[in-house]
Amino acid sequence: MSAVGLPDVYRYGTKFLGYLLVVALIGGGLIAVGNVLVDVGSFGASGDAGAQAILGIVVTVVGLLLSASGLFGLLHKLIADAAMVGAVAASAEPDAPEQEPAPDAAHAEQTDPQAAAASREQSPRNRQRRQKRP
Repeated sequence: MSAVGLPDVYRYGTKFLGYLLVVALIGGGLIAVGNVLVDVGSFGASGDAGAQAILGIVVTVVGLLLSASGLFGLLHKLIADAAMVGAVAASAEPDAPEQEPAPDAAHAEQTDPQAAAASREQSPRNRQRRQKRP
């Protein structure tokens, strides 16, 4: 049995892919800008070439950190959402329809209050409640 339908899978997947693209574009853009600054700073003949190279290294490191934190954040979101869907599916009522009482049992409950109380005590739901109590 599946806890998530196909439309929900596609909706979640497209949002996840969108987040992944944003993380890749921002992190990759910073890494690219940092590499350009390092290249220009390394080969420049001016006095501030070293400062540009250092700035390029800093921007590249920031891009790497943003990319890594974004990917770890997306992984955490994926696991947390999967655990939530599983917990909700596990706590949901079973899909099996409840059995109808026999006609004579229903008639006995209407005419005899003691029989009604006894049948309620023997119901599976009440047995589960008694077992959960400390």
